[in-house]
Amino acid sequence: MVARRVRLAIVVAAGIGVGLRAAPAPAQEAVRAAPVNLMAAVARTAAEPGWRLEPLADGRLAAIGVSRAGEVTQVIGIACGTSHRPEVAVDARGAVSMPRAFVIEAGGRLAAIPIAPSGASTQGADALLDAIAVTPDGALDLALDDRAFPTGGAREALEPVWKQCEQLFGWRITDPDPQQLVWSYVPGPSEPTLAFKGPRSDAVAAAIACDPNRGAVTLRVADLIRAGRRPQPLRFTLEASGESFTIAGQAVAPGLATGTLAAPDRLLGALADAARITVRARAASVTLPAQVLRILLPRFRHACALP
Repeated sequence: MVARRVRLAIVVAAGIGVGLRAAPAPAQEAVRAAPVNLMAAVARTAAEPGWRLEPLADGRLAAIGVSRAGEVTQVIGIACGTSHRPEVAVDARGAVSMPRAFVIEAGGRLAAIPIAPSGASTQGADALLDAIAVTPDGALDLALDDRAFPTGGAREALEPVWKQCEQLFGWRITDPDPQQLVWSYVPGPSEPTLAFKGPRSDAVAAAIACDPNRGAVTLRVADLIRAGRRPQPLRFTLEASGESFTIAGQAVAPGLATGTLAAPDRLLGALADAARITVRARAASVTLPAQVLRILLPRFRHACALP
């Protein structure tokens, strides 16, 4: 009887020992794989607001910026792309719709840079990088449409990206794509202007300027028609939002068409809703993107003392 009790005690003790044995340590969490491309980096980031660098799977660097306002998280990503130039991608979580433009303000100048509707694109990347590179810290305001986006740390995150583009592909931030033209509002006491040009170019492809004292608006379009050495009378037509405006003006060397509207309210109303502007003269025509003008027009109207 004693022997049975001893044997039972050993079995029970063994069972208790098994129950109290420490559980094996969990395997360490696998290192998170680098995103395969810029869109993947933008789509999966859960970082806090601000700017930072993130390596991509192929060794490229991506600058990632994050902004949060209420339920909406907006993300901007910039990296060297397959086109051997910087590309930009945008995501907006919790938003009703995707943002349509980067809005940059520095020194009273306002630029609206269109955002590609989906994916990573070179569209607007040069102008965005140029503005961040040449503007001193604290002097640049950035927004996606009407939502402010942080700029603190943006230059520090973006500089390795554009230097990598230089090393890999020979692209230079001082030589932006001449085809990447953007609309900007340029203040001025005598002639506030909406200008369509490259970020570092003095040549203007198109401009809408006003005389605040007269309330008149002047339209200038380059490369519309050939002109002689002297100005020649010219009637041209501007089409926007399904409306057509006939403007009496002149052709000015070298190939610049210019004309003035004394009552521009209907034209400015059409420009606010326009996806594009087409200017026709004789057998020639020029079509310009216009979807971001609605962002710049309120500032232009105010400076021009127009309702």
